[in-house]
Amino acid sequence: MIESEEKEVKVEESKPKFRVLVEFSEDEEEEEEVKEEPKEGNKWQDEEDKWADEEEEEEVEQDNWEIEEEKAEIKQRGTILQDLQEENEMFKKGQQFTGNKTQLVAPQKIEYTRKKLKSISICIPDSIIDKCQSSELRSYFISQLARTCSQFQVDEIIILKDHSYKTKSLKFDATGYVARNLQYIETPQYLRKALFGIHPDLKYTGLMNPIECKHHLKADEWCQYREGVVLNRPARKGDESSWVDIGLYMKQCKVSISLQAGTRVTVKLDQEGFEITEKFFTGTVVSSSQPKDEANLYWGY
Repeated sequence: MIESEEKEVKVEESKPKFRVLVEFSEDEEEEEEVKEEPKEGNKWQDEEDKWADEEEEEEVEQDNWEIEEEKAEIKQRGTILQDLQEENEMFKKGQQFTGNKTQLVAPQKIEYTRKKLKSISICIPDSIIDKCQSSELRSYFISQLARTCSQFQVDEIIILKDHSYKTKSLKFDATGYVARNLQYIETPQYLRKALFGIHPDLKYTGLMNPIECKHHLKADEWCQYREGVVLNRPARKGDESSWVDIGLYMKQCKVSISLQAGTRVTVKLDQEGFEITEKFFTGTVVSSSQPKDEANLYWGY
């Protein structure tokens, strides 16, 4: 019995030894694995450091390349400025700059020939007022059209009758409406009452913008040429002359030609200013194109 117990004890004592050896061997494996892991991590870190160094080198190279390009551009600009300064100095001295060599040449004058148009004409249809939604807008639109024509110095406006344009009222004449309003706004203010009577087409002329041409002169503005209207004032017997209202401080102009009353004319005054000793001005009737041809003044369409 005693031997059996001893055997059992020995077995029991040998078991923990075996277990200890097994546990020790597992710990060693874990230690080996732990030792191997940091080695792999170090390799990846080294590779990343290399890549970062390479990227930094590439950035430095690119910066150096950009700096060299800027230096080359600055140098090129300096040479261009130097050439321009030399050319300017040579031109002042009457010399011609040809790079490294200079030739004595007299400075040449460049003459520009600009062709002037004798007259400008435009053509518009009477249906141009079709898009206007009211009579007020029609009048305002025609004033803007006249103002545009005066800014571009149009001499003639041709109005075409558009047969496809149908008006709401049979009594309304689109062609006559456009023509009458264009004539009204082109006429100087001091002549409108004498040349235009009351008409339904001119109902909203107060909404029109002025075109402000050279022939729209005020009473205190002097010009050698003026627009006027022949008055119904009889002249002396045997005197073939007419009296013209030119809008100057109640002083009329006398022209040496017999004309029908109510006729619009262009007058060239003989005086050179407002200060006159006589009670009236004197002048001659000229063509409406003469102010533009001789004095380069746009005189309406």
